[in-house]
Amino acid sequence: MKRLLLFLMVLISATPLFAQDYAEMADVMRDNGKIYVVVGVIVLIFAVLFGYLVFLGRKLNKLEESTQK
Repeated sequence: MKRLLLFLMVLISATPLFAQDYAEMADVMRDNGKIYVVVGVIVLIFAVLFGYLVFLGRKLNKLEESTQK
């Protein structure tokens, strides 16, 4: 457990070292209008995952209710 905690602390503290000041790819995609496609796809993926989790939660609630009777 201590090793895992130490590893996470080192990983979190090293993250700013890999940060970049300038994101050329994002500027190019923004200029071409493709950044909106990327954002749309990401939002769509999260919406589908959220919907699936809600569906699964309702299904589990029904199953729990039927086993309690």
